[in-house]
Amino acid sequence: MLAQQFPTFTSQKPQKTQAWVVITPDIAKAYLECMDKNRPFRHATYMKYRRMMEQGSWAENGETIKFCWNGHLIDGQHRLRAIIATGLSQEILVVRGLDPKAFDTIDAPKVRSLQDCLHIRGEVNVSSLSIAAKLQWRHEHDLWTTGGAGMNQLSTREVEELIDTHEGLRDAVRATHSIRNAGVMTHGTAAFLWYQFALRSPEQTMEFFEKLRTGANLDAGDPVLTLRNKITLRPGGTVIYRIFIIAYAIKAWNAIRQGHSLSRLTWRHNEKTSHEPMPTIMWPKGQMVKTSTRVGAFTMTPTMST
Repeated sequence: MLAQQFPTFTSQKPQKTQAWVVITPDIAKAYLECMDKNRPFRHATYMKYRRMMEQGSWAENGETIKFCWNGHLIDGQHRLRAIIATGLSQEILVVRGLDPKAFDTIDAPKVRSLQDCLHIRGEVNVSSLSIAAKLQWRHEHDLWTTGGAGMNQLSTREVEELIDTHEGLRDAVRATHSIRNAGVMTHGTAAFLWYQFALRSPEQTMEFFEKLRTGANLDAGDPVLTLRNKITLRPGGTVIYRIFIIAYAIKAWNAIRQGHSLSRLTWRHNEKTSHEPMPTIMWPKGQMVKTSTRVGAFTMTPTMST
């Protein structure tokens, strides 16, 4: 029975065939043994498929497992490896009898992007919204300082579920629209920070970002001024990575919550002698909560001009 699932090696070009096959872990292993050449293994793609299968959100969309006429597997290794890792069988369309030259054309057409999918479902500012959602996922899983390849590559469905769960991200994207022109941080980063800070204090969040945007009437030692001076983009200046900007912003926020001045910002990330984790965002009354609170939408009227 199992042998019927596999292409026969031949020097003759057979007819092209296709069939829906329930691929078990054993069949997946046998298929992978037929792999001669394939695209480089991408851990990010493998982890995305594996999570989707484990969460029960894998939906067969007609993408195929492909064999050429000489019996070699030319497409599907990431799905097959995910089936093996999860131990979960999946029904996938299997095509056999392709010309080996077809390998060079696989994935050549443009794939519908995450931004395309979000736009189709009616979201706005989709690029910034998707970034904010992915940052929220990293926050929930405390993946700021781990280097696990691909752990931040989420499926479209995962991002959509994050946005639906954290509806306030949409409000945060709208509230921080004008921050993109201030040269201090990207819109998606600002939206994530607004969302997290506003869970603690909506009023203080609006004041924080208005000061950050304008830089007006800030005295020496003001945490927002120190942050602004630290991260403001300058022509020819050194680019500051996103996670550093987030860490600096959280430290400035915590200083404000505690009523402290701040004249210097540092974050020792991935230093061999002194590794510093991502700062925890301070809650009211000095309470430090490590995990995120899942909330519904909140309504805010930003003080920033648009």
